[in-house]
Amino acid sequence: MKQTIHVVGLASGKIVAKLEATKTFQGTLMDFLMNNRIPIASSCAGAGTCKKCIINGVQLSCQISLKDFMGDKETAVVEVSYL
Repeated sequence: MKQTIHVVGLASGKIVAKLEATKTFQGTLMDFLMNNRIPIASSCAGAGTCKKCIINGVQLSCQISLKDFMGDKETAVVEVSYL
């Protein structure tokens, strides 16, 4: 099953990217977004202490794996407040 992530910038009000997620990716959601050139704020390098990488208003992108974020969904939305 093909999985897609729509990255929505809340500041711009636009879909800034549509990314294809692969089940073989073993990193965090933050790693995946950064690997796909989506700027994700972080000053703690993914340790979860700075709380700057919040997506969807509540989730730290550095504290959830891409696999867990996507689950069995075909499409998921990542909202980033400053994009």
